Amino acid sequence: MKQGPEQNQNIIPSNDYQSEGVLTATPSDLQEYFVFFSRMIRESRDVYSEEDAHSASLNRSPDIFQKKIEDGSVKVLTFKDNSGQLIGTLEAREITNSTNGEKFGNIVWIFVEPTYRGKKLDQINTTIAKYLNARADEFFQETGCVGMIASIRDNNVRSIGMHESIGFKKDNMWPADTGRAWYTKRL
Repeated sequence: MKQGPEQNQNIIPSNDYQSEGVLTATPSDLQEYFVFFSRMIRESRDVYSEEDAHSASLNRSPDIFQKKIEDGSVKVLTFKDNSGQLIGTLEAREITNSTNGEKFGNIVWIFVEPTYRGKKLDQINTTIAKYLNARADEFFQETGCVGMIASIRDNNVRSIGMHESIGFKKDNMWPADTGRAWYTKRL
């Protein structure tokens, strides 16, 4: 005999998360991002090599990353749970197409805690990754960008699927490294 309505396992109740925000250049924020980023990329060994993960983590150490946050060359959107811990981040920067001069918001990294991946949050009615992408769209549109772009590894099926579901399409306009493809969408 059932005791109450069935729970949808793909919806996270609103009391499970706290806030969204933008990473600041304070030492505590920078350290928190560095620890979160390093852990997320280490846990993604099926997508990133040890060498790539190590290099990417070093470039996000607080002493190196502080200048990028302060000068605005990098924007990091954050999402925290109800205890104030990071559960999702999106790192992006503005780039210009050298062929036609168009500006794009370039999603460099997006990470979500495994527990929350692919699950809708009831208050925002979407997943954390899609929500952070929508906030990035708004930010970069306000700065005059005409679109968003992401370089995604061919073996990162989850990321490709998520980006395609929100309007990104594979694009040969940008040069890509072996094993990667560019995905773009117009704003």
